[in-house]
Amino acid sequence: MTRTTKAKAKLTNSYIRQLRPPASVDRVWDSDLPGFGLRVRGTAETSRWSWIFVYRHKATRKQITLTLGAFLEKTPDEARRAAKDAASKANTSDDLWDALLN
Repeated sequence: MTRTTKAKAKLTNSYIRQLRPPASVDRVWDSDLPGFGLRVRGTAETSRWSWIFVYRHKATRKQITLTLGAFLEKTPDEARRAAKDAASKANTSDDLWDALLN
């Protein structure tokens, strides 16, 4: 079975409380912040969910997925702040991926 990505939605507490992803859905993306999402792994079991930020590394053209933390450990607002911080560092001298390459 092929996994798909759910359409974008504003990731808020109320939206996430009612979220029951089908088995075919792997990620739910935020409509406001590009690259910010919730990895749901096709399960309604929230203990397996995690906040993520995805971007394309300019030098290598690789898609980089950063795990920002477990769903149960961060609120949507905390995860969004962490994603904004990661976005500000992406493809700069503070990029974590560059540190791994060197």
